[in-house]
Amino acid sequence: MIVRGNVSYHLYVALPPHIPACDDMKGALRQLHEATTAAAKAGDLDAQMCYLTQAAGDRESGFRLTDAEIAEYQSLGAQYVDTAFKRGDWRVVELLGYHVVDWVGPFFYLEQWKDPAREYKAHQLLLRGAGDMDAQDPNNWLGVLRMTESNGNSRLSAQEMQEGDAWAQDTYEKYFISQPRLLEEPRICTAEDEL
Repeated sequence: MIVRGNVSYHLYVALPPHIPACDDMKGALRQLHEATTAAAKAGDLDAQMCYLTQAAGDRESGFRLTDAEIAEYQSLGAQYVDTAFKRGDWRVVELLGYHVVDWVGPFFYLEQWKDPAREYKAHQLLLRGAGDMDAQDPNNWLGVLRMTESNGNSRLSAQEMQEGDAWAQDTYEKYFISQPRLLEEPRICTAEDEL
């Protein structure tokens, strides 16, 4: 599970033994993976975002991506992240800003994820795209995004934060300035997007 928060937890837990009663779920997850992969390769942008968020396996059903599928993910996933930035897709910025609190799947291994300032840069870029917040709006994502304590990152030096700010401004002007302002949290992969 990936969530936005102030602390990052990396829990590497071995999968439990396969449960035979979960074979139907295992088959459904296999079909979902194959359909999402095919749609992503065919150029479906929503499917590409769902492809990025998928897990490498499922503990209960025993579903696991093969080594070849993980290698393919590392190639395709990196391409999808790059092209999402180039088209100014806010969903990829939201994804790069996530904190890990549990097993994260193959996205964790992409080069774009390994940047130590990744979360800070994504947050600063999202701030540049954030529109005005309606005080009556029950979706408080913009308010949380603008909270002072969520702007910093105690693991980064002042210079790293300055460089992150410069990156965010440059990236915003290069790819995102013509995009509509964000009025709510970008939805990376909804149930409607999954095939």
